[in-house]
Amino acid sequence: GEVDVELKGWEMTDGNSLVAITTTSVTITKHTLRNVFPHLRTIDNSDRNGKLAEQLLLQRLVMRGSTRFEWDDSTCRVTRVIAQSDMMTPILHLLGNLEDVSRVFEQALISPEFQWNQMLYHNPIPLRCSSPTHSPVPRLY
Repeated sequence: GEVDVELKGWEMTDGNSLVAITTTSVTITKHTLRNVFPHLRTIDNSDRNGKLAEQLLLQRLVMRGSTRFEWDDSTCRVTRVIAQSDMMTPILHLLGNLEDVSRVFEQALISPEFQWNQMLYHNPIPLRCSSPTHSPVPRLY
């Protein structure tokens, strides 16, 4: 479904990292159920998993989270981006109990922290800075 990320604020945590505070909103569509929660799909939605899928379908989840950008002065690059959002709280609010929340995530391809359960690849983002001795926040140009 459609994913919106809104920046709520940011802070420097040390000399080489910045944390962005975010709110991420996503709508759970049939496509989301098929590709992220495939274990919830059934033919007629008559079993427990199918009923959970029905409860989640077309719901908009609003998740609080953060994204941490780690900067390497020696290479003038962002070397790591770590994003996470609390997906469990809005799912718990929708379903009303931890047993169903556990069932939703037990075979899902995404975690309660809104992380893919399989890492596809890791590639540092090449950004240039004007000088490695200047501000730890990269200047993009």
